[in-house]
Amino acid sequence: MNDIDTASTVAAYRVVSGDMYDWSDMAGARTLPRGPVLTRFAVATATGASHLLVVGPHDLDLLDAVVDVAATTTVVLRTHTDAELVSERYAHQAVDVVCGDLRAWTPDQPADAVLALDGFGRVASIDADPADWHAIAEHLAVLATGDSRLALVVPNPGSPLAQLRAVNPEASNENADWSFPVHDRANPRSLADARARFRGRGHTLWPDVAAPTLAAAPEACSVALAVAHGRPSETPTLREVQ
Repeated sequence: MNDIDTASTVAAYRVVSGDMYDWSDMAGARTLPRGPVLTRFAVATATGASHLLVVGPHDLDLLDAVVDVAATTTVVLRTHTDAELVSERYAHQAVDVVCGDLRAWTPDQPADAVLALDGFGRVASIDADPADWHAIAEHLAVLATGDSRLALVVPNPGSPLAQLRAVNPEASNENADWSFPVHDRANPRSLADARARFRGRGHTLWPDVAAPTLAAAPEACSVALAVAHGRPSETPTLREVQ
C-alpha cells in the first residue's frame, strides 16, 4: 500500500492515494464486464465524448473497443498490476491511467461520458475505511459534467439469480445456508432510486453483469440503447446471453 496523499507518477501512469500492490482486479475470480451487446452499448455511450472516464476494471476487449471513440480516455484502477497492464497496452493512444482509490482522484477535465460497468465494488482501497455505494456515487457525480452520459451497473441482491448464487451448492437444511446475504445498505433500492441519485442523468444497467438481463428505465432509452440492442430507441431492455 502506498500511503502518499498527493498524486505522483510511476512509469506511464499516475498514482494517487489508496494504490495497492500484489493484487489484481482484472485477474480475479469474478468475471469482468464483457460481451458483444454490452460492448456495443459502451461504444455508443463513449462515442463523441471529449473525455471518457472508465471506472474500475473492465474486460480488455471492451476497452479496446472504446478507447478510440472518445477524444481522450482515463482509466482509474486501484492496483499497480492492473495500471501497468493497461498503460502498456495503450501506450500509443490517448489514454491516461490513474492508480489508486477513485475517491482520491479529481480530473483536470470533467468527464462527459462515464463507464462503470463493473459497478463500485472494486474502486476503493481495501485498507481504507469502508465506503458505501452512495458515498462513491456522490464522488463520481463530481467527476462528470452535468450533461454527461453515464453507464453504471447497479447491484440487485434481491434478484432471484442473486439468491440462487447465495445458496450452498450442496443440499442443506441449515438455515445459514439459505440466509439472505449481507449487503451494503446504501445500495439503491430500485432502478429509479439509482437514477435519481445521479439526478436522472445517463443510463442505469440492472441488475449486475453476472445476470443475463440488463435493463434501462424507458425514459433513459436513447441512441446508445438503440445501437446496443439493434432495436428502436423506445426498447427498454438489453438481453445479453451468457
